Amino acid sequence: MKMSSMLKAKNKFQRILMLLIFTGFTMPGYSQNIPFLDSVSVYGNLCGQLAFYKETLEVQNNGSRIGLYLDYSFKNEFKILGHTEWAVNLVENNYSFNASAITDENIPDAIFDQSKSAFNTRLGYLGVDFNKFGTLTIGKQWSAYYDVSGWTDHFVVFGGQASSTYLTGTDGGETGGGRAAKALIYRNTFGPVKISLQAQLNGVRANYCGSVKVKIYKGLEMGAAINDIRISKEAEDYVLNVQDFELTGIIGVKFQNEKLYTAFNFNINGGDILPIHLPDTSLIYGYHFTGYEFYGKYKIIQKLSIHGGFNIQIPTNTNTIIDDHFHMEYYALGVDYNFSPAIQTYIEFKLDNSTNAAGKHSFNVFTLGMNIKFNKVFNG
Repeated sequence: MKMSSMLKAKNKFQRILMLLIFTGFTMPGYSQNIPFLDSVSVYGNLCGQLAFYKETLEVQNNGSRIGLYLDYSFKNEFKILGHTEWAVNLVENNYSFNASAITDENIPDAIFDQSKSAFNTRLGYLGVDFNKFGTLTIGKQWSAYYDVSGWTDHFVVFGGQASSTYLTGTDGGETGGGRAAKALIYRNTFGPVKISLQAQLNGVRANYCGSVKVKIYKGLEMGAAINDIRISKEAEDYVLNVQDFELTGIIGVKFQNEKLYTAFNFNINGGDILPIHLPDTSLIYGYHFTGYEFYGKYKIIQKLSIHGGFNIQIPTNTNTIIDDHFHMEYYALGVDYNFSPAIQTYIEFKLDNSTNAAGKHSFNVFTLGMNIKFNKVFNG
């Protein structure tokens, strides 16, 4: 008897639930009268490529992602905003040549975690735009340092490796140079000057960062940034010479017009890590360097462009376990053609003259790929 009553109650609950759902869909007037958001933007890109390296041809994912951005204004006085973005892993790669596509945000995961899920967080933050009083955001977001270092991070596949942006094999989440995690950032504009101030508050130790950019003349801009890149206490257990991870600076210049884009960044006291494999053990070694990045792009016609540049790291500290010729030095050249604003094909080639810690030369890479982009905005 009890079972019969329970079944009747369950069926009644299901009918009521279905009625509420039906009512919600058939009475749009109520939802239309409640202001929710001014705009919602759903965007992303699917990017795949063929990569030829070491006499091997491989199908690869190249930084595919999807994102959601939304905002709501209060009587034009201030605006609430939110932004989240996920990396989409189309296929598993043996090598990942795109430093910006990395999603590990701390050193232990970057070194030891080999698992890759279909979706990984790239960005996730909330904020308030106070109009002339600036913008305050909190969460995982592009850093104040990247406001300058990002000027040269425009290659389709390569780049971003000589500016202390994606250092320690991560996306810069822990060290605050790329997509900074647990970050509080204030940005504002004063005429031709833009400033960014950042604090990473991770509950253990705080890292700080700041940048300034100045418009000099038509299309010409200069900038500088400084970042405290101390790693976590947990990561210190894995890395030798952690005292090298303290303070880095970058100076940049950018010029842009309708056909030409060029940018150069100079990284002072950059920091990074590399694995060292010895006969009886392996270790992670921290080192610092002087870095140079250059990127240039020229639009030949509306749909066809060529681009090129280089990434160079010159180590400034030495150790007997590292080869004397150890350095990073590669040059990239590419062509991209846009069939439409949403569909792009590209060729990008890397000529690599680097030498690893064991004294071995690196390898060249040739890529051929396609990028499909989308962006749909819904206005409230």
